[in-house]
Amino acid sequence: DPTAVVDISLLGGLYPLDSYIAGDPDVSWPDITRFMRTASVTYNKTIIGVPLAGKTSTLFYRKDVFEARNISVPSTWHEMLEVASKHNGTDLNGDNQTDYSLCWQSGKCFETRVLLPQILTGMTQFQGTSSGWLLDPNTLQTFANTPAMAQALDMLAKLEEFVAPLVAPCGLMHPRYISGECLMTIKWDELFKAAEETELLWGRTGTAPLPGWSEVYNRTSGSMVQCTRDVCPHATLETSANGGSVFVNRAPFNGFGGFAGAVNAFATKEYRDATYKFFSFIANPKTSLDLVSTSKQVGPFRSSHLNTSTEALQRWRSYSGGVPGRVYNVDDTRNFLEVIMRQ
Repeated sequence: DPTAVVDISLLGGLYPLDSYIAGDPDVSWPDITRFMRTASVTYNKTIIGVPLAGKTSTLFYRKDVFEARNISVPSTWHEMLEVASKHNGTDLNGDNQTDYSLCWQSGKCFETRVLLPQILTGMTQFQGTSSGWLLDPNTLQTFANTPAMAQALDMLAKLEEFVAPLVAPCGLMHPRYISGECLMTIKWDELFKAAEETELLWGRTGTAPLPGWSEVYNRTSGSMVQCTRDVCPHATLETSANGGSVFVNRAPFNGFGGFAGAVNAFATKEYRDATYKFFSFIANPKTSLDLVSTSKQVGPFRSSHLNTSTEALQRWRSYSGGVPGRVYNVDDTRNFLEVIMRQ
């Protein structure tokens, strides 16, 4: 887990892997996505891990319901709130029971701590990732006591009104989305794979980038300003729910960085060599693609994993727990991979 890198590095526990990588063509290092090669497994300009699984958080939605009700996929958090408010309490799976607009794990589960940064970053980071999202790197001024944080907290509180109550302990899946009781959810890669196993959601799961904002926090004035091409150079011009055009800013979000294999710096050379060799085998393009397409817990972390050619999509087979012989829905899978590549 990359979130533990700093603490372990300060103890001298992570062995530098630069020389291993340089002498190992089989690991195909350039094929690993830039985020995973840099932010996830590089610390203090040194490679300290081999990526083994990506964890990208995206918006998943009931494509069939959106199409039947002529709902536009939300581009902004305001649009997501509007959709959630309008369709909460309607029947989404044909069981004549009222369902919910949103599924995520609030309360004692950790997801609220992930959702709040996802909502906030689109307002505070609009000049590229080097500009920071919670602290200004030039002044170390925090954005905690700002209009952006107040707006993010308000948005999260309003969305929570339409979240389905938990029916199971905190986990990797949202059971109520899998059973068709929720219109939208925000989750890691494994939820898509679980949805593709079900008869109800196969071919009916859409993937979209996390919503963004049409206004951002100006650090100089301390106020919110409208996104324009000059203000938000990385924003995309999108069609709003009312049919107009608006610049929407999103900050790149790669979950908590996925998982990587690290080598114990205090181990013997023989042990270090064997450990790296093992991680290299798991991470090589062929082995990792097999794991990505057959294991819920292993998300894409290579450019080749995100290949959407006809041949590549045929590799996405169902899990042993799914319907025998079923392949992933081609349209759903292409959409899923394209969104991860964009995000």
